[in-house]
Amino acid sequence: MNLALSLFAFCTGIAIYFALPFEPTIAYPLLISIFFAIGFIIWNKKLIAPVFALLFGLFYSIGWTRAVDIPRITHSKYNTEISGVVKNIDYTPDKTRLFLQDNKNGAIYRLSASDEILIPNIGDNITITASIFPPAPANVPNGFDFAKWAYFDGISATGYITNLKIDNSNANLHGIASLREKMNKKFNSKLFDSLVLGYKHTLPDTENKAWNAAGVGHVFSISGFHISLVGGWLFILFYSLFRLIPWITKRTSARYPAMICSFFGLLFYLFLSGADVATQRAFLTTSLMFAAFIFGRNVFTMRNTAIVFTALLIANPNYLTAAGFQLSFAAIFGLIWFFGDTKYDKVSFIYKIWRAVKIMIMTTFIATIFTMPFIAYHFHTIQIYSLLGNLLCLPIFSILIMPLTMLGLTSYATAVYDWTLKIANWISSLPFAGIQIPTISSFAFYLMVIGLICLVMIKNKKIKVISVAICFLIPIILTAIKPKPIFYTTHDNELIAVVLNGKLHFNRNKSSKHFFAFDTWKQNNFEKTGTPNKRIKCKKGLCLIQTEKWSLAYTQKFMPLLKNAEQLCIENDFLVSYLKIVDKNNCQAKILRGGFVIYKNGHIEYINSNRWWHNQPK
Repeated sequence: MNLALSLFAFCTGIAIYFALPFEPTIAYPLLISIFFAIGFIIWNKKLIAPVFALLFGLFYSIGWTRAVDIPRITHSKYNTEISGVVKNIDYTPDKTRLFLQDNKNGAIYRLSASDEILIPNIGDNITITASIFPPAPANVPNGFDFAKWAYFDGISATGYITNLKIDNSNANLHGIASLREKMNKKFNSKLFDSLVLGYKHTLPDTENKAWNAAGVGHVFSISGFHISLVGGWLFILFYSLFRLIPWITKRTSARYPAMICSFFGLLFYLFLSGADVATQRAFLTTSLMFAAFIFGRNVFTMRNTAIVFTALLIANPNYLTAAGFQLSFAAIFGLIWFFGDTKYDKVSFIYKIWRAVKIMIMTTFIATIFTMPFIAYHFHTIQIYSLLGNLLCLPIFSILIMPLTMLGLTSYATAVYDWTLKIANWISSLPFAGIQIPTISSFAFYLMVIGLICLVMIKNKKIKVISVAICFLIPIILTAIKPKPIFYTTHDNELIAVVLNGKLHFNRNKSSKHFFAFDTWKQNNFEKTGTPNKRIKCKKGLCLIQTEKWSLAYTQKFMPLLKNAEQLCIENDFLVSYLKIVDKNNCQAKILRGGFVIYKNGHIEYINSNRWWHNQPK
């Protein structure tokens, strides 16, 4: 119990750091974390151990974040010339993304290239003309912080290419990335790209929405489902081969060398698929399972899962905030909790089939329950029919689509996929297939996580029911009564939106720097995404917004601001502009800067954009 509490405290320390509204100014945090780690090792059986674990998680996260320290791009650059090496390529249905490493500063840029641009190979030296932008922070409170994701993913800027010239083709062609690129071009299949090579944006939006509404979208992110299938196939193959070699079977069981060979096969698949965090988790768990079998230990235990969980967080504390990491471990912890003490007696063949069906249903049900809070928090949706979708579609992926794709029979796999997609489209057309919910606050999310922990850890049934009920009812109530904002602005105040007659209206139709802000705000206002953007009626660069409780003046040209600053300050409650406002008339309290939202009653909620990963290293 003390170790479990210490693991929870370690995670809490990491969560505290990433949830802070400011960046701690602490010298030598890694050295301090070593001190607390030593303290935990010495007193790991004492009551003080969780305190050491919490402080270790906190200071280790601070030090690790600073150690990442990628090159920073602090301001936008338009039509700038960049020379570098193509490190990776990502394919989507409508464009190609190049990951280019700048020859001057080593920074990596993720750049979109249209169909008119000649796509180079990985390893090519190229010179491009591009517009690049610093990654933007979240567009709504508790929203997806793209700047944070980019920082920990090693991306210094994003942008788009307008011209490209290949200077030296294949000069640096090597490694697994090159192999992935060659296989992509050889098979030219969205299924092979997503299920084997690990590309995440190969499916059209219409298909993605259908799979997500059916609760089967996780199939296209390589994780435990894929590792289990591939590991099982490899084990059967090697076990069958080693059974044919008498020299081996006379000395040991064929399953031991089969597991070792399967481990190396999975290691290759891990890197071939892009080594995403969910894939790493599944690989480490499967490897631990093989080791437990070889040494005669119990395989499916909380202890083994906790070891993998801790190892990944030591390697990268930011994994704790990643949706894929949370979903993977929520599902596996739930399944071990539910099936951990199950004993299987020898029964008839018919009953074995019925037992397998029950296990499949309960596995899907438990995984759905344990991952639902995380899906609701990160993706703002609840998939009502995910159990039905998984029961109908997962067997088809397991038995037909995955094997055919892995064998390179992509045309047959695509035929089965198209038929299975009809099932997903039918499920997504059912009433309330995907219920959109408001943004969940961090406090409400933490309460739900604590509720799941209470469900797993508390033995007394009465206390368990009360604890879980409280931890889920409070977040539901808080989320239900939380009002929606009626005014939004990005961190640089270049893009704004206001709700008029229930619909969002923007100050511009499009913005390269804030491409995702449009759909993020529409989703938060329960509007359909991907629709045309309505414009605010502004006169000569001045937008005046009047509500029942407050008024706001937004200027997007210098002259109205220069001429009318004093009058605007007198007549309005708030003044916003992406231009620099000089306070000459004592209206500092009315000038709003940075990213924020305003509610109907005039309450302002700021969006955190002052952390280490927000292009502000100290």
